[in-house]
Amino acid sequence: MLGVIVLFVVGVLSPSCFAQSNTIMNTGTLRLWIGQTKVITLESNPTTGYSWQIDKSYNGKIIKILSHSYKPTENTKNLVGAGGIESWALKGKSAGTSEVVFEYVRPWENGIQPVKTYRATVVVSDKRFIER
Repeated sequence: MLGVIVLFVVGVLSPSCFAQSNTIMNTGTLRLWIGQTKVITLESNPTTGYSWQIDKSYNGKIIKILSHSYKPTENTKNLVGAGGIESWALKGKSAGTSEVVFEYVRPWENGIQPVKTYRATVVVSDKRFIER
């Protein structure tokens, strides 16, 4: 049975980080084969007005965004103002390489630099490989 692989990016998002310049997080390379799904998870706190938005410049012929969701952190889900996790499921569609960029922004603020940027290079192969 082919399961979904979850990647977790750890980073505490406190109010003090919002005054700082853009922090760019790079994961390196995320490898998929055609038909395989992996999930990228990013810490988020929507009570601050910020959320992760995906840059639409990724190559939709190579990868497909299957879903996007938010879930409060288990041990803080009843605390007002506590954060959680945003998850993005990506599926390999055809062989090739595409960069995926997520920006931590307040969606209604136009022309404002993201507080954080998360970049991943996604390589989709038509052959299965051994996960490490």
